[in-house]
Amino acid sequence: MKRGGQAIASEALEVLRGAAEQVLETMFFAAVSPDAPEAAGEPRVAARLSFRGEPSGTFAVSLSEAAARAIAANFVGAENEDDLEPARVAEVVAELANMICGSVLSRLESESEFDLGPPEPVSPLEDPHAGKTLVRTLALERGVLTASIEFCAAA
Repeated sequence: MKRGGQAIASEALEVLRGAAEQVLETMFFAAVSPDAPEAAGEPRVAARLSFRGEPSGTFAVSLSEAAARAIAANFVGAENEDDLEPARVAEVVAELANMICGSVLSRLESESEFDLGPPEPVSPLEDPHAGKTLVRTLALERGVLTASIEFCAAA
């Protein structure tokens, strides 16, 4: 690792926000609002993946169900988001996780190479951000997006 883990961690939250904003705006045609409303108790659609490199770790993203359906419709070009099957929405959220994670890692460690594992869906009963210290929540037009990243020693 070129910089200490603490230096990366302190920078990661701002990088996480910038990467999420850019990916959402350019690939999903979704604008980020300045304030993130509380989304406790809302149904969520989530995905996570692990990455190996210097540093290694895990990344997760979850969206309120309404936000997930809206960005999925934008991404696939669906005229009516209600026509999207839940499995298709989950696939889009997994791709969103992959894109944001890749953007975060390339911004934090541009000289490093990373191997991203395949994104996997997270059960609606599980909080993929539980116990994580690097968590960022962003407001979207139709709900919220929460992203978290956790670094560990390279394997």
